[in-house]
Amino acid sequence: MALSVLPHAFLLLVTIYSSSGYLRAFFATDEGLYYDEAIRILRGEVIYRDFFDFVTPGVFFFIAGIFGVLGTQIVTVRLVLFLLYAGEVCLTYMLARRVIRSPFAALLPPLLFIEIAKCRSWWVVDHHVLSHLMALLMAYFLVRYVETCRLWCLIASGAAAGLAVCTTQHLGVVLVGAGVSWVLIWMPLWHRHSALRPSVAFLGGALVPIGGMIGYLAAHGALADAYSCTVTWIFSTYRAYHSVPYFGYGYRELVAVISRLPSFWAVRQGIYLAAVGYLPPLVLAAASVHFGVRAVTNWRKDKRDSELTVYGIVLMVGIALFAQVVAGPNTYFIKQTSTLAFVFAVSYLVTGLKFPVRISRWVEVVRPPPEGPGVPEGLILRIQLRSFTDIAASYLPALRLGLERASGEATSKYTGVRVSLVRPKLASPLRGLRFIVAICILALAFLDVSDRLLGAHRNLALGRPRRIYIQTSLGPVWTTDAQFAEDIRTVNSYVQGSTDAGQKIFAYYWSPYLYCVTGRSNALRFSGTLPGYHNEQQNAEMVAAIQQHTPALIIEDQIVDQLTRWGDSRIDAYGRENLITEPISVAVRESYRPVLTLKNFAVHAPLAPPRSAAVSGILSSQVSR
Repeated sequence: MALSVLPHAFLLLVTIYSSSGYLRAFFATDEGLYYDEAIRILRGEVIYRDFFDFVTPGVFFFIAGIFGVLGTQIVTVRLVLFLLYAGEVCLTYMLARRVIRSPFAALLPPLLFIEIAKCRSWWVVDHHVLSHLMALLMAYFLVRYVETCRLWCLIASGAAAGLAVCTTQHLGVVLVGAGVSWVLIWMPLWHRHSALRPSVAFLGGALVPIGGMIGYLAAHGALADAYSCTVTWIFSTYRAYHSVPYFGYGYRELVAVISRLPSFWAVRQGIYLAAVGYLPPLVLAAASVHFGVRAVTNWRKDKRDSELTVYGIVLMVGIALFAQVVAGPNTYFIKQTSTLAFVFAVSYLVTGLKFPVRISRWVEVVRPPPEGPGVPEGLILRIQLRSFTDIAASYLPALRLGLERASGEATSKYTGVRVSLVRPKLASPLRGLRFIVAICILALAFLDVSDRLLGAHRNLALGRPRRIYIQTSLGPVWTTDAQFAEDIRTVNSYVQGSTDAGQKIFAYYWSPYLYCVTGRSNALRFSGTLPGYHNEQQNAEMVAAIQQHTPALIIEDQIVDQLTRWGDSRIDAYGRENLITEPISVAVRESYRPVLTLKNFAVHAPLAPPRSAAVSGILSSQVSR
């Protein structure tokens, strides 16, 4: 029992060490959106009906619950996120332990997950945080059902898939469909179990959270709006906005990085992007072929082993996690969704892809001592092996060799019979690629560690202070960019002095963290906008609100200029020549005037009272006369 706890304790220590210092890191780009909308829910607003979002509402209620119970502070959310992060690391290890037999090798996937995917982003709240955790929980409880045949495991697995639907609908729907297919088709076909009770248990668990979400939206009259935002808008506007070919994205990113960075950092980042972007899909594809070959071979032999079922469950969830980024890839999401791809990469690295095909591999049985059983003295037998561990044929009917590895010695139940490897040929059809996988994994870890270490030295060399703290409505946060920190403080000071606590602002284009910094609510139904991000109806709604001077102030960031300089495909698709006529930008120029211009931000105030306000002012003055 004590030994089984040691790996988890070790991973927890590594997680704590790698996470130190980020508890009060500055908001990520989208992070303020989740905090602002959670606060709007606490104030009584209803998602989709009163404000727009395109994902299912689970994460917003999750944050609102934390704020309601533990207080409206950023540190409370991040402490809970750390606990979820540690749980995800342990789940990765437990799933890896069932695919990779070596307990030490099974530590490598969660360590890669920590170092490559999470150590510098675990504190970033978004809808993927909960849905990824739910995906791993679904896989774990499905595996536990295979091991124990207890229905509560299927109920828990279904509930995890249902919660994934409530946080990230496209991933959740895939997980529910995959889980139902597994218990309806694979389990009865492979293990000859009845499909009725497992299917009812899994679906029942999934329908509880989904039913609760639908009931809440229906009770508040937001069901039609929810469908419009999370389904219609996703498959129309958002799909067109984010439709970038996966490998085309990788090529564009590599070209942009290499052309933009100094030589050392260009090489480092180029290798990093290539390995992160291309290794996981290749590994998952190889694992899928491996699974298919093993399944067909075992089916022909009428062999129904639980080990292959567990392998397939982990592979199924790994593919589901990775598939969600193919339509709209970016490096951050690719790293986050590669959790289980690391499991198969390490499994391949440790044991190879052992396809059950005939491979020439011979051993000899050497003469036993005189007291041994009836093997004639001096007789040498050659036995052909199919793979590392399986014996295809034996010329001694009762002989069972205890070979556990590709080389070395083992003793049979015949006393003194020694088996040694004499002529190894081909150990695995893809043995040569193991070296490449090993180099990629080591390079990923080394490059990420070097980035953390050299990045700190680079900041010191450039004269940047390690941390500059900024006071926000959710508590103090820090950044290492002195100019950005100064601009944030200046903007916050101006907003505090120019508006009352009840007045609202609008962060334009895409800096929703400004709502958290200033403590002012969003004046519009939309947390921000980018060229081409919203459809014509939504743009018209924002233009009307801006023309009516609904926001007391509009704070403009420089993100579109940055994306344009970086050659972002979304800006190219919209057309750089069309940026000057982008409707929200035109409305801001026509109805507001700049009152504060900084390097990173510009603050705009209304030009004059809106027409409705002017008319009401004239009428009131006439009445007073």
